[in-house]
Formats: sequence, C-alpha cells, structure tokens
Amino acid sequence: MVDETNDAKALNAATDVIKVTLTLATGTLVFSAGLLKENITFSLATKWLLVFSWCALSVSIVAGAVAYSRVPVMIAVGKPDIEDKFFERPGQIHHIAFLLGVVALGVAMILILGGMTKNNSQKGKAQASANRNSAAKILKLQWEGPVTESYCNGIQGGHFRAGGRCP
Repeated sequence: MVDETNDAKALNAATDVIKVTLTLATGTLVFSAGLLKENITFSLATKWLLVFSWCALSVSIVAGAVAYSRVPVMIAVGKPDIEDKFFERPGQIHHIAFLLGVVALGVAMILILGGMTKNNSQKGKAQASANRNSAAKILKLQWEGPVTESYCNGIQGGHFRAGGRCP
C-alpha cells in the first residue's frame, strides 16, 4: 500500500470540494435558467441579479473546470502541490464566484417570490371582489323574501315553484 503524503491528501480533499461545488454551480445555473420558462414577471432589480448570478456561476464553472483539469497533470508529473499556481488561483476564483452567484440567486428568488405574492394578492383581491359581487346577486335573488308569480314569470320564463321561490 502506497503511503500518501500530506500534499497528496490535501490535493485529494481540495479536488473533492471542487468537484462538489462544480456540480452545484452547474445545477444551480440550469435551475435558474429554467425560471425563464415560467410565466413570471421580473422587476429590473431581479433581472440584474439573475444576470449577475448567471455570470458569476459561469465564471465559477469555468474556473472550477480549469482547477479540476490541473489535478491529472500534477499526478502525472508526480508533484501533488496544493499551492500550484494553475490549481490554487482558479480554485479560489471558483469558490468566490460560486458563493457570489448563489447569494445573488437567493436574493433574486426572494424578490421573485415577494413579487409573486404581491401580484397574487392583487389578483386575489380582484377575484374575491368579483366573487363577492356574483354571490351578492345570487343571494339577493334567493333571500330577498317570497317572490311573486309575476316576478318569476318575467325573470324565469314563467316558472314558479311552491314556497315563493323561482326554480
């Protein structure tokens, strides 16, 4: 069994972290792009946050791929170095861009959900008002009291039911 050096263990752990965050960045970018398919209106701030988020996540994906692709080169040379300039800098850029992209997307999602709640409550108020008006018309016809035969003849085409209610 080959005994790994501390540098090799550190490189292995860093590679695993980059692999996970690279997968998360890609999935987050695909998820957020799927918002365009939905029937959602975006405010100007939300649009800018989404664009910033997409740019940051794209930078994160590219930098993560560069850092991840450096690992086989270090293994082939036999020098696993966690501080390799072609691994360390892209890895740092990858993580910073990933965090910025996720935070920007989170704020955008909060704004989108807040806007949807506001729009839904306005639509809900209009719909509730229309429903109340319809219900008031129905209740007025049914509960104003006994209806005469002449009222039913004029409104319902001549149908009158026992008890004073139109059918």
